[in-house]
Amino acid sequence: MNIIFTIPRPDESLVAIISADVSNTLSPDDIMQHLSDAVTLWINQTLEGKKYWFKTFQYMNIGDLALHGIPKEVNDYLILHDIYNFTLETKGSENVSKNWVFDSILYNENEMHKIIPSPRLREKLKYFDKKTELDTLLNMLSPEWYKMLKSEIEWLTAYGFKLKTIKDILSSKIG
Repeated sequence: MNIIFTIPRPDESLVAIISADVSNTLSPDDIMQHLSDAVTLWINQTLEGKKYWFKTFQYMNIGDLALHGIPKEVNDYLILHDIYNFTLETKGSENVSKNWVFDSILYNENEMHKIIPSPRLREKLKYFDKKTELDTLLNMLSPEWYKMLKSEIEWLTAYGFKLKTIKDILSSKIG
């Protein structure tokens, strides 16, 4: 199973993106613990590891490992723990929006009445039960909705759907 997860850098737009093929039982925390164990062994058992650890002022973090690349010894250790095709990269930007966040709504609420029926119209839809009421209701729609629903109603009527069924179908479309 391929797993992808991120490690955010607090208060910055920088994240580490980690990907690996693992068994179903390994979580991101398990993978990070194995990575930490592997890096510790690499530092303790290789000259390259010791040199790089000193180069990072004995403060080697995930960003440092991403810059250095995954040493063969670290990768071999991960494979012993059923972590294959391990990749680590960092992504970030100095250009961060000050007004937008991940969950910002991406539509203009003031413009939505043009394509979505008003709450009043949705309420009226609950109670129509005659063809004349349906026509009156359709005339209250914006041109976009009128065209869409009118053609659906004509199609449904032509195929013999009852007014109650049409009402249910329209109710599900309008909300």
